[in-house]
Amino acid sequence: MGRVTIKDVANDAGVSITTASFAINNRTGRISKAAKEKVLASAERLGYVPNINARNLRTNNSNTYMLVYDEGYLLERNASTLQFVAGAVKYSARREKDLLLRTIPRITNGVQAAEEFMRIWNAKHVDGVIFQIGEENREETYKFYEYLSDKKINFVVISPNGKLDDFPSVYIDDHQLMEEAISYIYSKGYQYVYHLTRKTELKFEKEIGFLNAVQMLRLQGECVYYNSERRNEEDIWNAVEETVMNRQGRIAFACWNDVDAIYLLKALHKHNISVPGEVGVMGFDDIPASEYTTPPLTTVRQPFEEMAFKAIEVLSSYTSVGAYNKMLGVRMRGNLIIRESV
Repeated sequence: MGRVTIKDVANDAGVSITTASFAINNRTGRISKAAKEKVLASAERLGYVPNINARNLRTNNSNTYMLVYDEGYLLERNASTLQFVAGAVKYSARREKDLLLRTIPRITNGVQAAEEFMRIWNAKHVDGVIFQIGEENREETYKFYEYLSDKKINFVVISPNGKLDDFPSVYIDDHQLMEEAISYIYSKGYQYVYHLTRKTELKFEKEIGFLNAVQMLRLQGECVYYNSERRNEEDIWNAVEETVMNRQGRIAFACWNDVDAIYLLKALHKHNISVPGEVGVMGFDDIPASEYTTPPLTTVRQPFEEMAFKAIEVLSSYTSVGAYNKMLGVRMRGNLIIRESV
């Protein structure tokens, strides 16, 4: 038997082709529930597969979104990446959209990167794009977005550094969250506080928030840097060893993310340094593993799945190509999760 067509399904169910089409494409209010169930049963029994390309030609939609991820985030092996991707898949499906996942290298030439992306866009013909890429080279990253905006590409940016002025974005106020985290550490009586983070040319909002909080609270504090995106427990210990071993009084670390904090907890345990008695450790993300560390990790929750939902919601609001509000900024709220490591 050749490919099963919608006509075969209609004949098997004893209905018209139009009724079969309405049932298979979930057109509500057009057919009875009984007729719909009859058609779907016939489609399943015959092994009918809808012709997606034909449907897309009729609607001028691809029924597909694309999520474009910075390769650097994947190198970090951060569980928050998986949380966001899983959320994007789930909420795309709820909108009856497929989701393509692409990676992009760190942008060093914005126009060149945009031209390469345009080839991807034109080949795949997706209805909208979510970008989650770093901003180490902010000027070139903005050129990338400007080029795509001029080409009327429907997109939304998951911004790592606050609201974008000229492009639709979903963001978390990391600056404020880090200030709240440092204020909490201060309230627990630590004499010195450090921000454990990666050395980059661009200061991220977390680092700026940390420095502002230290100044505001008149705390003794500074940043401790590592250089590797693909870091492990040894790299983290090498970054903090001198600071930890030469400490005067109780100190605390506010880490870039939960993975760094977990590595630090393990290293401190190996060196018989008590947490939180001698050294406090705070994470940033609230990944699922953070509540099962020893001791359970105090951290800052970032609502990754909710951010994915908002990004999909923004894309779904675009009524036509290029019909988005450039000034749109959706602020998501995180919160402090108090456990036992601080």
